[in-house]
Amino acid sequence: METIENGSLSGRHSGMRVSSLAAVIGPVISVVMVVPGIASDGQHRRHYDLPAQELKYATRAVARRAGYQLVADADAIRGKRSKPLRGNFTVQEAIAVLLEDQGLSFEIRDRTIFIRAVMGTPVLTAL
Repeated sequence: METIENGSLSGRHSGMRVSSLAAVIGPVISVVMVVPGIASDGQHRRHYDLPAQELKYATRAVARRAGYQLVADADAIRGKRSKPLRGNFTVQEAIAVLLEDQGLSFEIRDRTIFIRAVMGTPVLTAL
């Protein structure tokens, strides 16, 4: 079985497929985490005590703790910082708090959190 972890393809046939995959996915996906499933639904509350930090790290921490995968638009989250996240939250609540006032939206589907820019929100990219 092949999986994508931290932007790299691993498995028996990882050689040529990595460059093909990178050409197709490129800058769209900044984070893909494969996390073993944990037997719980999205309504389970977990305790978080995360400091303010880069948004990509805060969202990774929430996804990892809940056993979810995370897919985010690299340009949309680049340079953004999260607020602290302290308290008991469902996955949906925790991500909503982290993305509040960031110009980002999210969707949770099949134990995967998808984060992208809100339509009409300009995304600034360093050249």
